[in-house]
Amino acid sequence: MIDKAMPRKESTTTINEDGARELSGELAEQLAASGTTGTTPVHEPTRAPLALGGAHHRQQTAGERDQRWRSVEAAMRRNGHQAGGLIETLHAVQRSYGYIDQAAMRAVAAALTVPLSKVYGVATFYHFFHLKPKGRHTCVVCLGTACYIKGATATLEGISAEFAIKTGETSADDRLSLLTARCVGACGQAPAVMVDDKVIGQATTGTLLEYLGKLNGERREGRQ
Repeated sequence: MIDKAMPRKESTTTINEDGARELSGELAEQLAASGTTGTTPVHEPTRAPLALGGAHHRQQTAGERDQRWRSVEAAMRRNGHQAGGLIETLHAVQRSYGYIDQAAMRAVAAALTVPLSKVYGVATFYHFFHLKPKGRHTCVVCLGTACYIKGATATLEGISAEFAIKTGETSADDRLSLLTARCVGACGQAPAVMVDDKVIGQATTGTLLEYLGKLNGERREGRQ
């Protein structure tokens, strides 16, 4: 896992002229340094990534890590270790560990013989995948066209300021993870925000803080 005390570069993806997702940042530099194109060799059976279950979880023994990785192996076997099983495999990783970190992405890329950049691209494209440990509650702010026009960015900035976190981060008390999505399927309720599995329509910073306060057993004054 990444040492929080050490500054690390964020890894990002962009869309090139051919419409393909390109990886930049820390993972891209690691690939360049190793002289690879992003495709890692296959190792059968794949070993459980030892970095998982780190700072935000109690220390896992090697046996426990291997036990948790078995469900990931099972997902890959069901799909014949083919690239078409990537999403199901990432779901299995998240179910087992709670999130998908770089060690897991490398292991999955190796087992399915796909570029690491593709695994990263899929993991960051869908809002239901998490690259860091999740908080007790998850707040997903929709930034689709309808929500954006009706002020979703102001709501996002308000929640970010209130909990002192940026998009993709979890609050220091582990109560809230803040994410964004291109669409949550609630355009008629724009601006829409999903808190856990509940859609909050016509969301403002105030209504969200009030709702989150109730979830956390707190009372907050609503702000418009």
